[in-house]
Amino acid sequence: MKRALPAFLLVVLSVFYGLPAFGQSSLDQLLYCAARDGKLEEIQPLLKKGASMEARFSNGEIQPVVAENNYRTPLIAAALNGKANFIRLLQKMGATAESAVTNGQALPYAANIKRTPLLVAALYGRTDILMLLMKKGADVDAVDGAGNTALFVAATDGQAEIVRLLLRNDAQVNTECAMGETALSSAAEEGHPDVVQLLLDHGADIEATGNLANGTALTLAAKNGHADIVQLLLYRGARLEPGGPSGYETALMLAAANGYTEIVRRLLEKGALLEARNAGGQTALMEAAASGQIAAVKLLLDNGAAVDAKSYDGATPLLWAAFHHHTEIARVLLARGANIEAATANGDTPLIAAACFEAETDPGGIEKPGLVQLLLGKGANIAAMDKNGLTPLTCPSRMKPAAVADLLTQASLQQRQREEDTPNRAR
Repeated sequence: MKRALPAFLLVVLSVFYGLPAFGQSSLDQLLYCAARDGKLEEIQPLLKKGASMEARFSNGEIQPVVAENNYRTPLIAAALNGKANFIRLLQKMGATAESAVTNGQALPYAANIKRTPLLVAALYGRTDILMLLMKKGADVDAVDGAGNTALFVAATDGQAEIVRLLLRNDAQVNTECAMGETALSSAAEEGHPDVVQLLLDHGADIEATGNLANGTALTLAAKNGHADIVQLLLYRGARLEPGGPSGYETALMLAAANGYTEIVRRLLEKGALLEARNAGGQTALMEAAASGQIAAVKLLLDNGAAVDAKSYDGATPLLWAAFHHHTEIARVLLARGANIEAATANGDTPLIAAACFEAETDPGGIEKPGLVQLLLGKGANIAAMDKNGLTPLTCPSRMKPAAVADLLTQASLQQRQREEDTPNRAR
């Protein structure tokens, strides 16, 4: 029969771990430390002294708990640190597979996430512990405070072996997390082709959109430049345009906006709609022009994209380029026949957009002089006026660098001189 932990050994352990020598909290903390460090020989004596398997500690720090939802039990500590033997012993002594919660520090989008030991084991790739917990009846579909299952966190992290193990144990493959994503859409977004393949092979819904804001697996893969996953999803029958109401971003739009020309080319070869529109009426060409993706702009034009298509506010690709101060894209569009006087519903022309509007993509307006000079050189009307009475010359000086103001003034003088010379030539 094993003897209880002597008082002097409690003192020694307390000094080692930096804890007070006596009291319930000291016992609980010692058990937590033993679990964290895998010290099997200390478990039974501490439990006989009254240490609790359900006491919780913050972030692995040795301090008592105040708000239980943010803290770890000894079982969580053992799962987190891969101490399978300790888990076996704790379970024999009464710890349950669902008895613990933790703050889930590894996921950036939630500060206080409840997690079971199984979720922790999945997150950190502890296959042996995962198998042990499932054998003891742990719920494979339990969710944490963000609505994420073990399958979701493993798929997001690219833990293919964990994903395979969970699927073999009947984990629900199409569960949506609180943010609307599924394991498949998250794996596609993060770029894990092996996990995507596994999930598809086990019946994952290739068109799942969750709350629709996140998109399908195909749109998320295209947005993030994962060409291998895009190819896999297309091979498995993913739709090129999202189902349901029109207006959602397509894979082509997202690939073009982010400059992934290989994906743009592949989608076009599969028959993606060049003129599909998002909720604002923008096409893939407009998104590429607004984002400054010149290679994507050229590729789309080469494949027949409409150079003067208009979004719902009347803006053409040239206007989108002008509003964002993308000079070289404006040059390409003009060379392909873009209308230099096309105006928005408010009457803003490319020259007004270039001269009078600031762009986050061009802090300080560095690109403005070159863009304004290009448009003036191509014959843009300096007297154009929008519905607010704004012209390139009259927009606030704070919007125009000195070089732009000089260009516009000089162009205005030249136009006036031409107008004065015309009657003289007529006489």
